Amino acid sequence: MGGGTVFASNIVYAESSDGRDLSKTVPTNIVGTGIPGDSQSFVSNPAVLLRDDGMYLLVFEANTVPPPNQKDRALFSAVSEDGITFGAPAALPDSSLDQSPGGESLFQSVPDVVRLPDGSIGLYYVARGNAVASMKSDDGGMTWSQDAGYRLGEMFGRSEAAYVDPDVVVQPDGSITMYVAYSEFEPRCGGLGCQRIRTAQSDDGLGFTMAPGDLLTAPAGKLGLVDPDVYQDADGNWPMLYAEMVEGHSVDLRSAILEAGNTG
Repeated sequence: MGGGTVFASNIVYAESSDGRDLSKTVPTNIVGTGIPGDSQSFVSNPAVLLRDDGMYLLVFEANTVPPPNQKDRALFSAVSEDGITFGAPAALPDSSLDQSPGGESLFQSVPDVVRLPDGSIGLYYVARGNAVASMKSDDGGMTWSQDAGYRLGEMFGRSEAAYVDPDVVVQPDGSITMYVAYSEFEPRCGGLGCQRIRTAQSDDGLGFTMAPGDLLTAPAGKLGLVDPDVYQDADGNWPMLYAEMVEGHSVDLRSAILEAGNTG
């Protein structure tokens, strides 16, 4: 980043043998990654990709200036040889795509990095708080260019829906599936069960079409579902980890299984 910027709330590393048993994430088994901070930065939402050269690329979000000032939330990247200890962070680009609807602050959040069919690295993230934008890197994440427009969400005016927390899977045929937390702006939202998990499909990683119906919905009495994270296990199934929001602004970590051959 330069300038000796210090981040808050550390990003840490822990292991799991299957991605579902998180018993090793007790404090004695958690290892620091070299991404530290102070009480204002709220470092969060790390996404890691193994590059072709064996190095690990990390993208995460943080406050660069304490809220409510400009650049409330922005994206940064760092590189590691072992996937555990990362070097100094560098800021990713931003533009008017990322400004909140009122234009008074920058909002980039919940990044997801993926290897695209052409060999480049794609980065999908929440822009302005209710849309999904993307960037692309052709040099392993050293430099980035923002893609025009939004992958999901409206360019101008108030969108009728919010699309957040994207998680992207490239299918064997080169098509792309995006898992996303979705909600409409309507009177019931802000209440129970508003955010649910849906999918969108794309042939080129830029134009996405929402699939009909919900993939997962919140149980009765819960606020909603957010932060889907999908991966393929050794049996060919597709486990999804996601957060179930409960009263008091807390979350429970849940998992679901998509059967082999079915990615939504």
